[in-house]
Amino acid sequence: MRTKNYIQSKLTTTLIAVILISAIAPVSAQIESPHHGLSTVVIANHYPTWQNAASICFADKQFASVALGRGQASDTIEIGNFRFNIPNDAVIEGITITVNKGSSNNGISDNTIKLVYNGTVCGTEHANMQEWPLNAQTFTYGGENDQWGLSLTPANINSYSFGIAISVANSFSSLDSSKANIDYVNISVNYKRPGELGLTEFIAYFDDGEVNTDWTMASQNDCAGFAVERTVDGMNTEIVGVVTKNNNTDNSNSYSFVDKAPLFGTSYYRVVERKTDGTSQAFDWVAVSTDQKVSNLLLYPNPTGNELTVKFPSNGQPATLMVMDEKGSVVMNQTIPSFSNTDNTTYIQDVSSLSQGIYMVVINNGEKNFTDKFVKK
Repeated sequence: MRTKNYIQSKLTTTLIAVILISAIAPVSAQIESPHHGLSTVVIANHYPTWQNAASICFADKQFASVALGRGQASDTIEIGNFRFNIPNDAVIEGITITVNKGSSNNGISDNTIKLVYNGTVCGTEHANMQEWPLNAQTFTYGGENDQWGLSLTPANINSYSFGIAISVANSFSSLDSSKANIDYVNISVNYKRPGELGLTEFIAYFDDGEVNTDWTMASQNDCAGFAVERTVDGMNTEIVGVVTKNNNTDNSNSYSFVDKAPLFGTSYYRVVERKTDGTSQAFDWVAVSTDQKVSNLLLYPNPTGNELTVKFPSNGQPATLMVMDEKGSVVMNQTIPSFSNTDNTTYIQDVSSLSQGIYMVVINNGEKNFTDKFVKK
């Protein structure tokens, strides 16, 4: 098995003794929150309907409620008019929903938790089978990087019709009728402005006599292209490659460049984005060694869509790979062969079936656990 050695950078500023050039720190996304809706509407798609629906707009211990018999599902209540004012040029990164909810008896659980977008209930289903507590508690759905399977725009989020749709159900195994109660619903929107968008990931690794570099841009509205630079001392820098801008319209764009004549020992690589106005922005340096082996778990590309490359130290014993979702549930469990004549094990895991979200990878090679997170986009 061919081994790839690299160090991965995710835009954290690393202090390296021989590097005298300061890296540019990333700008954090902005969050507009929390907002509560000012209007509700009940869509009659089941028999039991919601009472005191307007109470869901305020955190005042006055509950919107619906009484459900055994095996029944409720009408859908839609909460809207959240009065967002997201800048028109912003790029939406994620939506977080906060719901304060409880029930009078055991058996109540989510039936539907979706967004109302363009006036339609749509997007990834976020309902789960966890029973609601008897005393109202706060639960969250989505997250800072969860777009709910939609192409979210500021204009649609700012619309009065943007919101959340909720319906609930009482279990068939429930012994009693039960009442579902919701005190309030809040929505937070995570976004970045074009000037705050740039490189989201840069990977450089040595493989078979070459140094491979891969990077992803979150947005490149004013991008003209890229230069890949190399240095050994932080003072003398050379351009080893030039890459032109992709001519697609996606917000996320991936690039790569191969240095076919790397220097012996340790070198440092970085990407410099060239702007259409003639300016440029340099990102963090990444160290690459021609004889380096990994000492921990490495995951790439991250975020990923279909395949995740998993790399960890070999010890000659088969290893166990587990992937867990944000709730701690194991969604994948694999056995990976490990070879005693190599320093590292590289394994490609198909993650195309996973929903969008953040996942934890746990590798056990019989001696040690290695853990890291990745984002499924």
